[in-house]
Amino acid sequence: VGTIEGGQATTAEIELFDNQRTLMALATPFPRPGAQPESQPGRALLLLTDLTDIRRLDTTRREFVSNASHELRTPLAGIRASAETLERGAVDDPQGRAKFLQMISEDVDRMDGLIGDMLELSRLETGESSLEFENVEPKALAESAVGRFAAIALESSLELQSIVSGDLPMVFVDSEKIGHVFSNLISNAIKWTPPGGKITINSWEDDAMVWFSVSDTGQGIEPEHLPHIFERFFKTDAARSQSGTGLGLSIARHIIDAHNGAISATSTSGEGSEFTFTVPAASLAAS
Repeated sequence: VGTIEGGQATTAEIELFDNQRTLMALATPFPRPGAQPESQPGRALLLLTDLTDIRRLDTTRREFVSNASHELRTPLAGIRASAETLERGAVDDPQGRAKFLQMISEDVDRMDGLIGDMLELSRLETGESSLEFENVEPKALAESAVGRFAAIALESSLELQSIVSGDLPMVFVDSEKIGHVFSNLISNAIKWTPPGGKITINSWEDDAMVWFSVSDTGQGIEPEHLPHIFERFFKTDAARSQSGTGLGLSIARHIIDAHNGAISATSTSGEGSEFTFTVPAASLAAS
């Protein structure tokens, strides 16, 4: 109405709360054919542009910067505190010096891990992380993952086993990247499973896809957290006291997406969790 009465183009941003979309509306006067130049146009041309994806991307970027800054600030504060303590005289105490140097080393490793995960996530999201596909036996993938964590599981008094059959069809995957997925799922299971617990890797075939599962008898995941565990920087402990960058499951999801598969989780609080992901069988990839 304002455009018709005023004869000037107007713009406005509109939020549709029913489907959470954002539109940019541009209204331009549109005179009727044969109308006098000084007369009101009587009608207007309305152009709607969907800005939803752009707004979501902006929000994601802001959240990423905020979360990354938060995660980096913690080890930086630890390094600064240790360095200042050493400057105030602890450097002359052999035991104290070794303790604070170890703390600095651990914080540096934490920062290095976070930056590495952020770079890997960025490469996966932009498609710059190249995948080298090959035909691999599912049993070999599972046993390799178990081998990498056997000592850690034993040290944590946990039983880690693979029951993957050798009769499954070959899968067409990037072995290193799928190894990263297994590493993340198994390390999380070890972290949240109390001594005496059990972690099991299984696999089966269904509809030309091969399914893998990593299940544990650990603490489980609270129902309110379950829908968010694959989001960047998400941690189930509000105090963010647990080690880790909060990017592992997000990276795992992007790796599985790059394999045209899917990843999901089910859990019962206090009883354990099961993470499941799919990759294409070699026969499907060949076709």
